[in-house]
Amino acid sequence: MALKRFVDDFSVLAVEACLIAKLHTVFGPVDILEMDDAMVLAIASESEDAMAQRSRSEEKLHVLENGLKALRDMQGYESGSADVYEGILHVLCSKRCTNHADRVIKQHRLGIRCR
Repeated sequence: MALKRFVDDFSVLAVEACLIAKLHTVFGPVDILEMDDAMVLAIASESEDAMAQRSRSEEKLHVLENGLKALRDMQGYESGSADVYEGILHVLCSKRCTNHADRVIKQHRLGIRCR
């Protein structure tokens, strides 16, 4: 089994090496400079699905980073205290809201009134 895998991998690497070695003659920098913007965009751009996925991932990352920051800000509160929940809500509401509109939306989503 290992020998078959080695032969398969070696074959793939040999073919790739041959293709990559001659790639500069097929598709070089001058060819790219001579392309119009539409062609470069078609070759180099992401699909709409990939862009949407990237956007969703960035939003999730932003939420997670803000949650981590909120948790770090809450480390000063005593564990098990009734003030912990109120403190978390305050941190989530006040520190992540950059303007009044964000604060109103956050209050509506969390069902709370921020201080």
